Amino acid sequence: MTKTKMKYLWITIFIILLIVISQFFYFHSRGPIETNWSTVKSKMLVNDDIEKVVVVNNRKVNIYIKKSSLKNYQDEITSVFFKPLEYGPFFTFDIGSVESFERNFSNAQKGRLNIIIPEYRSKSNKIGEILWTGGPFVFIFFLIIVYFTPAFVAKGKKDFRSILILNIFTGWTLIGWIGSLFWAINSEPKAIQKQ
Repeated sequence: MTKTKMKYLWITIFIILLIVISQFFYFHSRGPIETNWSTVKSKMLVNDDIEKVVVVNNRKVNIYIKKSSLKNYQDEITSVFFKPLEYGPFFTFDIGSVESFERNFSNAQKGRLNIIIPEYRSKSNKIGEILWTGGPFVFIFFLIIVYFTPAFVAKGKKDFRSILILNIFTGWTLIGWIGSLFWAINSEPKAIQKQ
């Protein structure tokens, strides 16, 4: 295998590893464990395990558990791939409306000595907003780079024009793309003209 072929092989392996690793961290990021209102009401509130409750963007409720009560939830915490952050939030659930959540939460706390008052926060996802606005352009640019990879590999080779034409017209099919990439890798370099 020539140095050029090895270079492209390593670049391909690096890109594949980068995609696999990014997907791994995207789907297994640390965060609160999904729960529901029924569990919060019947277990967490009844046992007085909740330290604080935070309503985020009027859509999600994050539950922070008291340090002394964390042992009661070890099964839930250790059953997920990545544990929640040590300082919380430990659990989260979606709410339909803030008004119904407030009503249900205050009704569930009737007769309790330690009333928990929910906090309200607004969070914006700056990275998500950037990806949402710029992401399509980056994705299209990435697709163009991948689509024309056989032509990039063939640059400086004897059959460059033929490979480029094959890549342009049949690259959209997987067989045409793989064929033009294979041809580009195995094509002979252009003869150096001496003057």
